[in-house]
Amino acid sequence: MDKEQVAHDLAVIILKSRLDSMIQDKIASSGNEPGLYDMADYVLNDYKDLIGRISENL
Repeated sequence: MDKEQVAHDLAVIILKSRLDSMIQDKIASSGNEPGLYDMADYVLNDYKDLIGRISENL
């Protein structure tokens, strides 16, 4: 497996966990699920950050 694939796979695993936590926090605080655009924005920004940080450390 190449470095980029490893970084992608790790980022996806971390993002799934973070997104699940974000959804649960939003439901707990407001009683509503976050909107699709909120979740997409969160995932895209976090994914870019994670890929960069993971790649630097591989």
